[in-house]
Amino acid sequence: MGWRFAPPRVTFGAVWVAAKYVLLPIFGGLALLDVGFYLFFRHVLERCYGILCLFGS
Repeated sequence: MGWRFAPPRVTFGAVWVAAKYVLLPIFGGLALLDVGFYLFFRHVLERCYGILCLFGS
């Protein structure tokens, strides 16, 4: 019949759902892991951790 449908596109809603359910939990988990490592290095090993070594903290 010659009909052409528009191809599927990524919408703002799809990006928001992906960020909310995939990216934010991953970044949150990595942030908690980084804070845990920071506290472990700072209080248990008494050494600097990460980029703080460059600033002399």
